[in-house]
Amino acid sequence: MNLKFVKWFAILAIFFQVNGLFAQGKTTTIDTLRNEAEKNRNNHVIVGNDSAYVDWTVQYVVVKGTSFIDSAKWKPYGRAVSMAVRGAELICYRKLLETIKGVRVIGETTVENMMTKSDYVYSRVDGIIKGAEQVGEVEFGAHGQVTVTMRVPIYRRNGLAEAVSDGTQERQQNTNVQSAQQVIMRVTNQQGQQVNPPIFPKVTDENGNVLLDLAKSYDPKNPGKFPSMVKLGKAALQKSGQGKAVQVIDAVLGKDGNLQVNSQQDGGSGNGSTWLKVLGTVADIGKYLLLLL
Repeated sequence: MNLKFVKWFAILAIFFQVNGLFAQGKTTTIDTLRNEAEKNRNNHVIVGNDSAYVDWTVQYVVVKGTSFIDSAKWKPYGRAVSMAVRGAELICYRKLLETIKGVRVIGETTVENMMTKSDYVYSRVDGIIKGAEQVGEVEFGAHGQVTVTMRVPIYRRNGLAEAVSDGTQERQQNTNVQSAQQVIMRVTNQQGQQVNPPIFPKVTDENGNVLLDLAKSYDPKNPGKFPSMVKLGKAALQKSGQGKAVQVIDAVLGKDGNLQVNSQQDGGSGNGSTWLKVLGTVADIGKYLLLLL
């Protein structure tokens, strides 16, 4: 399904856990919002259709493959069932490849673009697909129908982000940032624009200067959850902005999947330049949250 949002009708929340620095123990505003969203699939940000899609909330590429038991061709019946299951699995592998190829990595660059240019990326993606995990049990339907669901991770170990990350990016580091700090970025979507985020979005100012490059914050050795995206109601937005430890930044979602902020705004923090400093040291901030209105 193609997701389209109109201002004030939905909120897309993008969560970042960078370099595994999420505070342990006490549940925070951002933890609460994400946990609530993950429990309800209606709050998930899903790009695709019912049989092949990218779920940016739980961070998996998920596909379903369907085949049929041919008891006339294969004897005994147990072998016919095994062949049908294998057929459904092969369809899953094909769908995974097709779906993954269309995922954007940075800006307009897709996984398919990178696979075409690099045999290394091609082999890594191929390996990830072959290592896909089955979700749940095999489903047996009417008229001998057999359905298998499989998935591959985006940011977790042996996931898609790791396959397309060349590992040469200079990591952003700043040990002076307090890891308990929370930032909420309220992102306004252009009316009717399809949400199709890249794996590594960038945050820029109105002049195109890059304030935050998530590709430089991703560490394949410690992937964690990288961004997590959810749809929430307006009440959640109002609730999320409460608390002295929360800073709020407004941004616009661009057609390239990147986020543009206005350097003149104070982001709701009461201190005009504070959030710009926050973005500059994002690699070592424990938590922040982006919201789409």
